[in-house]
Amino acid sequence: MPGPEAGTIWLERDGKGYTAQMQVYFWTGNKGNRLRRVRAIGRRLIEGSWFCGWCGGELSFDKRADARFCRESCRKKAARQRREERHFALISLGLEAECDKLKQKAGAAASEEKQYGNL
Repeated sequence: MPGPEAGTIWLERDGKGYTAQMQVYFWTGNKGNRLRRVRAIGRRLIEGSWFCGWCGGELSFDKRADARFCRESCRKKAARQRREERHFALISLGLEAECDKLKQKAGAAASEEKQYGNL
């Protein structure tokens, strides 16, 4: 599925909130999906959640309405941190065996990816 088109949504902050403008799809006049996307982004702007979950930078409007990170590297860094936190939580609970199983599973997946390539 293609991503959202860049330059089809404009949101500007004014005194009371945000002003939204959008471009309808060419030749069809169908605006349903784009209008839902504008509403979802506007809702997240009002809530204050339209920023990257890792670096804190503001997301661009060509991202999906449910995007949580500004770029792929931020998403990967957050995933690594979650894995490390899960690892240390298991160790602190005294579940070293479970931790070793997860390490073996991750190592097997990495070696399989190297063997077969990224399909």
